[in-house]
Amino acid sequence: MSSVHRWMPVSGSSMSFKLSALRNAWRSIAIRTTIIILGLGVILSFVFAWLGAPLLFSYEQKRTHDQFEDILSTVQSTVSIACFTGDSTLAMEIARGLMTNKPVAAVRVISDDKVIAALPELQSGERWPAAEPISRVVSSPFDDRQMVGRIELVPDESFIRYQASIYSGYITDFLKLQIVVVSLIVALVVVLSIVRPIKRISDELHHLEADHGERLALPAGNEHNEIGRLAEDVNGLIGKLVGLLNSEQDARREQALSERKFRLIVENAELGILVLNQQGVVESLNPAVERMLCSNHIGIGSQLPLDDFIRQKISAGQSHREDIPIQGSDRWVQLVLHALGDGLTLGILIEITERKQKEAHALTMAERDLLTNTYNRRGVDHRLQWMFSQYKVALRDWQVSHNQFALPEPSPFAVMLIDLDRFKQVNDTYGHDAGDEVLCQVVRRLELLVRQGDVIGRLGGDEFVLLLPDMRSMQAAEQLRTLLVAGICEPMELSSGITVAIGASIGIAIASVDDDSSAVVLQRADQAMYGIKHLHHAIDSV
Repeated sequence: MSSVHRWMPVSGSSMSFKLSALRNAWRSIAIRTTIIILGLGVILSFVFAWLGAPLLFSYEQKRTHDQFEDILSTVQSTVSIACFTGDSTLAMEIARGLMTNKPVAAVRVISDDKVIAALPELQSGERWPAAEPISRVVSSPFDDRQMVGRIELVPDESFIRYQASIYSGYITDFLKLQIVVVSLIVALVVVLSIVRPIKRISDELHHLEADHGERLALPAGNEHNEIGRLAEDVNGLIGKLVGLLNSEQDARREQALSERKFRLIVENAELGILVLNQQGVVESLNPAVERMLCSNHIGIGSQLPLDDFIRQKISAGQSHREDIPIQGSDRWVQLVLHALGDGLTLGILIEITERKQKEAHALTMAERDLLTNTYNRRGVDHRLQWMFSQYKVALRDWQVSHNQFALPEPSPFAVMLIDLDRFKQVNDTYGHDAGDEVLCQVVRRLELLVRQGDVIGRLGGDEFVLLLPDMRSMQAAEQLRTLLVAGICEPMELSSGITVAIGASIGIAIASVDDDSSAVVLQRADQAMYGIKHLHHAIDSV
């Protein structure tokens, strides 16, 4: 009955499982330590055997040589008799006896330089052994000073070498066995005394719940050595770890509480708080931002309606503070920017509408005449400068492009300087209250005669000024002056029942290309007004 044996292929999963098992076995301290110690023991046994073989061989040769010396000493007296008597038969018996020793390859007995016995007997063509003989000179049995012959022993080198190799082999095998046994014992001691306690500590650490404060048990018998100290150090680290974990948990709870408080403060703050990236995109914000900006479209991922200058500040990560009007509203907010780092900027919006209103009111009051509620000298200067700058810009643009587009020349503005005639007499005759009432009625009459966009100002005393934009010709200005003089000269009935009549001298100046500043225009109007006033004085004197 026969059976067919087939080779079964090893699957990849089986091979990988075996390789994984070998890797896991090699990672074991016990297995790796045992293999290393045994490997070193085997290597050392071969090294010592290789180093000791020549010494053992030399020792065996010396021992054989000493054995030959002992043999020669044993037969020396008999050889002495054979050489003294020349008895070849006796010498041959001695040679045969010596040849029974395996280490002896050949024997020669020589008497008076004559070989009387030699073994083995050589046939024709055979040669005497080439080994160095061991020779002993023999003396006469009756006189030690008389040399009668010598005996030579030729050692069997091959036998001696064989014996030496066997002897050295026994010794080296024993040495190898001894080293292997010692290595096994050392490996066993290492595994039991070091590896196993460490493995026990490792296994406990693997399942130890250090975060709950669980500690390692000290290995039995190792409480006072390095392994016990290792376990104590690990327990000390566990204690520190538990302390750090508890501190971290407390810190996290405090941080969560602080974040909750901060979030509540931010979400309920009257200030608008937001974080912007370098592109000005909102990363986070509180509800007050939408309320203050009057927009429901401001949210995470959107951009604030900011000008290029503020965007540059945000992109550069620079601190900045600026007042911003809310589009479509009369409200104002102040934007305060602070760099946070990592390309982020903290923005804080502060409601400043009330402050702006107070500032505007204060500015208005600073530029208004308290009696007539018209612009005072400061307000007139500001508006005159603005009108002059606008006219110059429009004029420059027209000079650049009027040939190409056939644009009309921009209309200049006019300045009328008004000085009231006979006002001093009213003031001196009826008192300052009457004079103040006359000034207020003059303003009301001017307001009825000028256009809505014209500016009325009081420079002081009885001097008024009119700023008239879009005044295309002197003729139109003179027509307006005629109406103004007629309106002012009409009698005025005061609250006291008194009726007074005053006059007016009005000088006109129209801005031109040659004017260097607004003050020049006002100066020309002043000169024109004084010219009219002198004319009135001349007429009155006539």
